[in-house]
Amino acid sequence: MKRDEWLKERRKGIGGSECAAVLGLSRYRSALSVYLDKIGEGFEVEENERMSWGLKLERLILEEYGNRTGYHVKHNCSQDVMCHKDHDFFICTPDGWATHPTKGLGIIECKNVDKWSSDEWKDGHVPDEYLLQLQHNLGVTGLAWGVLCALIGGNQFIYQEFDRDDDLIHLIVEKEAAFWNNHVLTHEPPDPSGASLEVLSKMYPQDSGKSITLYDDAIGKAIT
Repeated sequence: MKRDEWLKERRKGIGGSECAAVLGLSRYRSALSVYLDKIGEGFEVEENERMSWGLKLERLILEEYGNRTGYHVKHNCSQDVMCHKDHDFFICTPDGWATHPTKGLGIIECKNVDKWSSDEWKDGHVPDEYLLQLQHNLGVTGLAWGVLCALIGGNQFIYQEFDRDDDLIHLIVEKEAAFWNNHVLTHEPPDPSGASLEVLSKMYPQDSGKSITLYDDAIGKAIT
């Protein structure tokens, strides 16, 4: 699937990389930015060199996981978008697949990580955004386990395997269903908390000319 086709297909639902933003737990995106993408009013992001290298390294990261574990691995080179059998908004595009000797088929998610983010991957920990992405994708596919693989700073490879967490997946489906039904389908913007000035400026390019009086505890606070 070509990138423009893939982006168009992803507008039909919520993908794993958007899960943390919808739940209000992303450091990089807001629910409002996801909403704008889904209604076709988001920012067009052209593939840059960083993104291009990330895609190229994805296959190498996946293959290295197979080399270190001995598991059979396969890259999702077609970038097909998968959809849950009961929830049409619940979609994912896994990076690849691995076959565990006892657990069977699982999902691989590959991350190319800058060296200054290495502390987030120490002692078995992984960033919340990536764990939510993995559990979201396990929820879509119905599989029992998955793995997060990271190449840190171009020279440190680590991986962390996780079993399916049905309680967390239930919460993810509940929150994403509310977002999809109450905001995307109705074209009602979600709470703008956490939205960047860039996103808010796109929604509201001009002010209304009116002014309001802020409460004392709001003085000095700014949208970031």
